[in-house]
Amino acid sequence: MVHIISRDDAKAQGLMFYFTGKPCAHGHISERYVISRCCVACSRELSHPCHKKQLDKRNKTHKENADAAEKYGDRIITRDEAITKGLTRYFTGKPCHKGHIAERGVAHYACVICHNENSKQYQKAKRVLSKEKPLREAARQAAIANGDKTYFHGIPCKRGHIAARWTKGGHCVECSREHSQREEVKAYKRKHKEDNRERYTELNRAYKVKWNKENPNYFTMYHVKRNAKVQQATPEWVNWDDLTLLAKMRDSVSRKTNVEHHLDHYYPILGKTVCGLNVPWNLQIITAAENRRKHNKMPEDFYGPDHKPPTWPR
Repeated sequence: MVHIISRDDAKAQGLMFYFTGKPCAHGHISERYVISRCCVACSRELSHPCHKKQLDKRNKTHKENADAAEKYGDRIITRDEAITKGLTRYFTGKPCHKGHIAERGVAHYACVICHNENSKQYQKAKRVLSKEKPLREAARQAAIANGDKTYFHGIPCKRGHIAARWTKGGHCVECSREHSQREEVKAYKRKHKEDNRERYTELNRAYKVKWNKENPNYFTMYHVKRNAKVQQATPEWVNWDDLTLLAKMRDSVSRKTNVEHHLDHYYPILGKTVCGLNVPWNLQIITAAENRRKHNKMPEDFYGPDHKPPTWPR
């Protein structure tokens, strides 16, 4: 039997419920919550549909897993076969990138376990991010107005990265990088590029034309800056005959091998931390392709710590 106790007395005693003995607005003679004054019976009736929905969803998942175990067992079924049979899942027997050996969804290729974990994490982050949407949108609109490619607002993405976002779609830059590093994505890009080589060639050509129009003085200023740096890095006591000899040797190697070669400064004269001199013992003859890859990198960064500098016969 429930004893009558007022809300103030129940609150003073630290109880969760109190009881007045009077019916609520819906006719329930039941205990009431101290914190909200709501009838306990009313609260149960209101929460019943939500609980039933969650229970039905859990039972459905258990049934799907049981049906899948009974249907597939250890038998391998490819995605194409699953599509042919009208199934929503397939099983390769191989672990996913997180190590789960489980079925995969035909629509999204993802492991079922990973998909469920990501969905829970996404829904949790979505509830938090929905409150911060005005701040995020304001930062994005400001970046669009300034013409920036990325923007930053300091709010973590749904996967917890505190990183810049792409202005075009609002996606996290770190998530995009992780996605592009996946082996299946790399394999798809390689295959797509091989199958559409002419289209990529046209796009590259169009991009170069556009870039040259937008930056007409870039190479001019670069060469002016480089020539001034070469003159500055050339000591007065250097023997110009030695430099001319090296240039002739470079031309000779290019003719013999039918491959373009360059005279490269082993320690770059436009380095970020150290600038080399324009002297014979700081020059090496390498292919043009290698020189473009090396650019202004230090030899330790490009060749490795054990690489030896070129020798110049004096």
